[in-house]
Amino acid sequence: MKNKQKSKFGQQLIASLPSYLNILEITNYIAQKEQDQIQIITAYKSRNRLKAADSELYQSIIEKLEYSKKDLDANEFELMAQFLNEIQPKYEIGDQIKKISDIEQIISSNNNLNFQTQKVTLQIQKEFIYVINIWDTIVLGYNGPIDEVVQLHQMKTEWHGTVKLIAISLKSTTEEIIELVTLKKWQYLDHYKLIKNKINNHQFLNMLNIEGLPFALVIGKNGKIIHAGYHYEVALDDLITQEMLRKDEDAPQLEELKISNNDEIFLDNKIINELQAKNQEQNMVGQKQSNDNRVLNISQQNKSNEDKNYEKFKESKLQNANSMIKVQLKVLKQYLLDIQKVLKNLHFQSKFQIVLRRQRRLRFDGCLMIEQISDLELEYQITYQEMEMLDYFMEQVWNKIPEHLRIVKVSNLYSRSDIIKNIISVAFAKHKVSIKYQQIMKKSLIWDSNSQEMIINNSEGYTVQSSGLNLENFYEGIQKAKLSIEELRKDFDYCVEINEVIEKLQSNTTLGRGKKFAPILNYKNFGSSKKESISHIKGQVLVILYWQCNKDCIVQLRNIDELIIKNNESWGKIVKFVALNIGNEKEYISFLEQNKEHQSRLQIYNKERAHLTDTSLYAITQVPYFILVDKFGFIRYIQSPINLERSIQQLVKENERDTYQKNLKAPIQQQSVDLIKRIISSNNFKTQLLSIDQNRVIEFRLDFEVQQDDKAKNAYQNIYLNYFIRDKQEEEFNQLLDKIFSIIPEDRWIIRKQIQQTVSIQYPGNKCVVCSKDISKEPKQYYCYFKKEHVCVECAEFTDLSQKGMYMYKYQDTLIFINGPLHDESVLHDIDSHKIGKNRQLQKGQKASQKHDFVCDGCVISSEGPRYIAVNARPGNYKKDGYIDYCKNCFQILKNKGSSEAKNIVAKNSHQGMTADSIFTRVLFNYGKYRDF
Repeated sequence: MKNKQKSKFGQQLIASLPSYLNILEITNYIAQKEQDQIQIITAYKSRNRLKAADSELYQSIIEKLEYSKKDLDANEFELMAQFLNEIQPKYEIGDQIKKISDIEQIISSNNNLNFQTQKVTLQIQKEFIYVINIWDTIVLGYNGPIDEVVQLHQMKTEWHGTVKLIAISLKSTTEEIIELVTLKKWQYLDHYKLIKNKINNHQFLNMLNIEGLPFALVIGKNGKIIHAGYHYEVALDDLITQEMLRKDEDAPQLEELKISNNDEIFLDNKIINELQAKNQEQNMVGQKQSNDNRVLNISQQNKSNEDKNYEKFKESKLQNANSMIKVQLKVLKQYLLDIQKVLKNLHFQSKFQIVLRRQRRLRFDGCLMIEQISDLELEYQITYQEMEMLDYFMEQVWNKIPEHLRIVKVSNLYSRSDIIKNIISVAFAKHKVSIKYQQIMKKSLIWDSNSQEMIINNSEGYTVQSSGLNLENFYEGIQKAKLSIEELRKDFDYCVEINEVIEKLQSNTTLGRGKKFAPILNYKNFGSSKKESISHIKGQVLVILYWQCNKDCIVQLRNIDELIIKNNESWGKIVKFVALNIGNEKEYISFLEQNKEHQSRLQIYNKERAHLTDTSLYAITQVPYFILVDKFGFIRYIQSPINLERSIQQLVKENERDTYQKNLKAPIQQQSVDLIKRIISSNNFKTQLLSIDQNRVIEFRLDFEVQQDDKAKNAYQNIYLNYFIRDKQEEEFNQLLDKIFSIIPEDRWIIRKQIQQTVSIQYPGNKCVVCSKDISKEPKQYYCYFKKEHVCVECAEFTDLSQKGMYMYKYQDTLIFINGPLHDESVLHDIDSHKIGKNRQLQKGQKASQKHDFVCDGCVISSEGPRYIAVNARPGNYKKDGYIDYCKNCFQILKNKGSSEAKNIVAKNSHQGMTADSIFTRVLFNYGKYRDF
């Protein structure tokens, strides 16, 4: 409905324009991805521009558009403004100019250089010739076109009193004009300054369409333009001389007789007789001509009737054709509406749309007549990964439309990495950083937990090379690309690609494995205010732990403590342990005061977050994070070594400085890769892996980048180990990795690992923390993992609609619903912590919306209210398909798990781990992004 009102507004403006513009209206009806309604965009085109005589009409239309701006959306206003700019009036030779408004007079030629400033309107008087010089900045020592006009005026005394010299400055200040006139002695000119309106515009200037300065406008004695352009484009002397000699167009061709009251005029009789005879002859000729005209009028009248009948026939034929086009347009619009319903739920990342185009011509009577309609035009630019979604659309929707009504106009395929690499390159180019992406071949060994087989895959990859990049402009470039990148991060696969490109680029600026360690500055030792540096001493192994006061970091602190005690005699002063806290200072002090045992064996430091620079230099993105430096000052291990004690022992035993550097540069030979293939493809390896992964959550991948050197075609330079495991699987999984490290040592691998923390739920609870009633025998309960509290169903689900935001609920922290009685109590254990969330609540000023960004896996409708995440479904690492989510209506059905409706909902996702006993995380409000809860 809104679009119709807008199109009427546009039509009203267009209808008020003259018919000689021959206006074409182009309307695009667009069905797009992830949109509820068809978008309608109307634009106007004309090959002609308005005539100068219609400048007042043009100005009134501009004012009407500005006045209506608040009622139009930005896109429609922009299109109308663009069209009006294209047809704005332009002065041409022969156009009449009556006045020039909105100028400020600075100096008058007949005022003997007495300066004054006042807003005036320059009236163009007939009988005068005007030479109007439009200028901006003039170089004082330069003798330009305006100086030549002044000199010409001095020489041509016959011009005086007939030719008026005008100078109009566009930008110069009053003071600059006065200074120029005084020095150049331009006293023969009337000097003005242009006054622009609020939008820095001026109608007179726009109509001249000036391309360069200075500009000469010459107006003749009749007020019409005889020259508009550069001074050198015409001989002003000849032009003005001709104009002065030209007779006035408005004067009669024969001079009128002027009879004075004092004069006596005698007419000769002969002349009178001749006049009378001439009149008589003319009467006879007139009578004959009158008779001929009667015959001609009858003939013309008959022809006129024939012409009218033909015009009626032609108009009728045109209307019939127009009616047929309207019927076809209606059919196409209905197809487009059906397409939009499907596209609404298709999540293509880039362009995917269907366009229907209608063209109408504005007729002389002010009506718009359809000239042409297009087919349904499909335009898409998608990634190779979206081909499956494209195939679905083509099969289910597009191919069911009659072939003569549809056409694929634009069809481009590209990779995600191409998009990301282009965004990054453009952003960094603005900081004078050149980035090149070199294609490489990659061989991969991938564990498929579904088929429980090891898959061998060959693919293309790339390395990132840069010039001019440092740590400072790295962060500046990332900030520049942030808007485009953050939008893409909403897609899981794009997020993975973005992280990979940024990580490879950042490795060119940061200190990582194989690079020389640099001192870490300005940390304060616990209990001291003095700032110290952490440096490496030759012959000493340096172990650095970045940490905060969280569970994982505290476990590592205690682990280091145990290692120090265990290896005190063999390690002694050879190994130095440093713990750098980069978290909240109050929490850090409180923790160490309560755990003083750590202070005696560990050197513990902290630094204020605002002054952290080393975390960027060493690319610290998460804690706990280890840096192990060998005896010779090279970084050997980062993040978290597979076996910390073993890695330290290895570094303690090393004595030759160049051994590691030589091994690091030496390519990995094919025979080593083949041996690893045999190990991980063996039944023994597979059996061990399955024994620790009954829930099929482990993700395991080895990537080998092929060496580009022709001399080493069967060798590999960079090798990667990527894996995801749960915390309880770590010890046994490391035993499997040891088999791989026995072939290629751990410090040769670039390791990316995720160790997922898991939690267990206490059930049943004894009493409700809100109302204190006994709930030990109630099978259905809520539990808050963050506060270790149980809540009864009544208190948890109580909603006070008179309140707003969090205050609608009695219990506001994140709760987990246990759908008892439970037949399978394993649902309470090995829960991936990312499905519990972070106990988010509404921030001050944040909108309390219960419209969540998900599609309900039960009903697809997703009714408004709390969101419920099935905790046990899709176990393991976060998948690109997200969680199994349910709206409040489907959740109420699932609570009654014995009902047929509940069984049907469970069955839909049973292949992804959904069961009748599944427990749910309740998310009260939409806190921003999908995973913000």
